Order: sequence, then C-alpha cells, then structure tokens
Amino acid sequence: MNKTVLLFFTALTFLSAETLSQTTSDVTSNSVNYVGDNTMGELIIAGTSTLHDWESDVTEFSIKSTRDGNIISAELNVVVNSIKSGRPGMDGNTFRAMNESKYPNIIFSAKDLAIEDNQRINGKGSLSIAGVTKSIPILFNVVSWTKGTITVTGEVRINMRDYGIEPPVALFGTVRTGEVIIIKVNTTLKQINN
Repeated sequence: MNKTVLLFFTALTFLSAETLSQTTSDVTSNSVNYVGDNTMGELIIAGTSTLHDWESDVTEFSIKSTRDGNIISAELNVVVNSIKSGRPGMDGNTFRAMNESKYPNIIFSAKDLAIEDNQRINGKGSLSIAGVTKSIPILFNVVSWTKGTITVTGEVRINMRDYGIEPPVALFGTVRTGEVIIIKVNTTLKQINN
C-alpha cells in the first residue's frame, strides 16, 4: 500500500512539474499581443486636498501590449473627460487644469519593460499629460499570467506640477488639491490573434 501511494505522489509531482514547465514556456516563447480596456479592469486617480482625500475613476481607457520573451511593450490611452469623481464641479476643475480641450488624452508608452520571474513588470516609460512628456519608472505586479490573459496591479506616483498643471482649487481658493497624485491600475489584458 505505501509503495502504491508513494508511486502515485511521485507521478503526480512529475506531471505537475511538466505542466508548469509547459505553461511557462508557452507564455514566454513567442511574441504575443494583448489588449485591455475599462470593461476589463479599473484605473483610479487618487489624491489629497485641504478638505479630504479624493478618488476619481477613469471610465474610458485602452491598453495595447506586446510580450516578446522577457520584454513587454505597452501603450495606455486615457480619455481625460472620462475621469469622474462623482462631483461635477471637481471634474470640471480637473478638465480645465489639464487643458482637456487642447489635450484630450493622457498617454503612457513603453517599449522595453522587463518581465521579472513572470511576477513583476519593471522599467521606464513616457507619460504625456497636458502636452508635457516625462520619463517615469514603472513597477507592476503580475497577479495572474495564463496563456490567454495577464492581470496586473500597480501604482504610479506623479507630481502634477512636473506636467505644468496647477493643482485645482475650489471654494474661492479655500480648498486646494495636493500636487501629488497616485494612478492605481488593476486590470486584465486578453491575448488577441497575432
């Protein structure tokens, strides 16, 4: 009986190791394209003010990404007037501060982010807001990576003044938004046919 159980667990261990090996090699061996949008995850912009902390949901964004071995490229496009706090006055202040009529999109682009142990995406990319482009560091966690999808989470901290944006004010200047905001990403990308 003990030999039978031992043989069973040994066989199960080899099969599990082989399956894991195949899954890992499948997702890293070829160039693979992925897409995502606001229906597959969430993108939140969070900040502070002299009155209270605040969050705005991005209700319209799209992502295109290509993985080639241990390198991944990505492009994120955010529609500025889809940034919604639930407070129309605050949203209007945000759109004006970002000069939305002239610069209707926020764009992040990266060509060669490193994939580390299929668990992290690390590197630098270009973030364009209100007509100003800056290089920013990126570190996202890979929550799930299967052959058909990638789920990533992460945060990017930026200073609005770096992009020429004056932090919005309200109530005749008595309420002032903090200049540092955090962009929080939690989204799934799905593989598309190459």
